[in-house]
Amino acid sequence: MTHTNLRSLFTDIANAVRAKTGSSAPIVADAFPSAIADIPTGGGGSEELDGLIMRTLTSFTGSQSYIDTYAFTGCSSLTTVSFPVCTNIGSNAFFVCSKLSMVSFPECTNINTYAFASCSSLIEITVGTDYSSVCYLSNSNAFSKCSALTSIYVPASLLTAYQTSTNWTYYSSKLVGV
Repeated sequence: MTHTNLRSLFTDIANAVRAKTGSSAPIVADAFPSAIADIPTGGGGSEELDGLIMRTLTSFTGSQSYIDTYAFTGCSSLTTVSFPVCTNIGSNAFFVCSKLSMVSFPECTNINTYAFASCSSLIEITVGTDYSSVCYLSNSNAFSKCSALTSIYVPASLLTAYQTSTNWTYYSSKLVGV
């Protein structure tokens, strides 16, 4: 199941909840206005909804500027994400997304602790390519246990700055200027 926005994701979640409970009461995405502005902690707030998201979400393109702590943690089917205007990725935001292979955050200015840790299938990352200074990496654990990671795409004009920046130095051999 692929979602291009939170509205369609929440509509599918609402439909699944109605089907499971037997309720015919309308549950629509408009009931989640704050969640549409920013992705909430935990990807849904309840264990049952988190489980539904983790089992079904395979691809996501979002318009959020901030991804909260644990927002997509454990989404085991998620393979690609793209957030064209996201500037800040919270701690553990994509922790243990075991099938995640490609991510794109062209306007990212800040990546927090363990944001992509244990994403064992993560091959490539595009970060900060629309930004004029180095994206802040809060520590070198942001991509820990990403054993398949081969390329982190950054602006070519900033490649040397990334290679010598605190915490990015750990990934300097994977940095590629574009």
